[in-house]
Amino acid sequence: MQLLKLVESEIQIDVPLPWNVRNHDCTLLLARGHVVSSEAQMQALLERGMYVDLEEKRAVEALSSPKPVPPKSIYVRWTDAIDTLETLVHDLPHAPDFPAKIDALAQELITLTDLDADIAIFMAVR
Repeated sequence: MQLLKLVESEIQIDVPLPWNVRNHDCTLLLARGHVVSSEAQMQALLERGMYVDLEEKRAVEALSSPKPVPPKSIYVRWTDAIDTLETLVHDLPHAPDFPAKIDALAQELITLTDLDADIAIFMAVR
């Protein structure tokens, strides 16, 4: 077990701990989920020395970081564009921002056509 020393800014008062807090010889001081309830308790922990298992801290950080969203395929983008057009045409009488939305849709169609002209021809014929 590799320990990493914690500093005061990593622990918030009245917020449950995301990991176990240990002392320098790996003895458990506070279990994950424990709430440090006062400044005096925080100072006592700082004087004693607060450490966290490096792997445990990395695991918590990995769970809390957002996952990258894969880019949409060109086919999904075409389907989305068609759905958008259908929605715009259906809502035309009640859409005061129709010109801006149709312009954005036109720009997306131009981008999709530039990406693959053969798919654009297929979609137009379809």
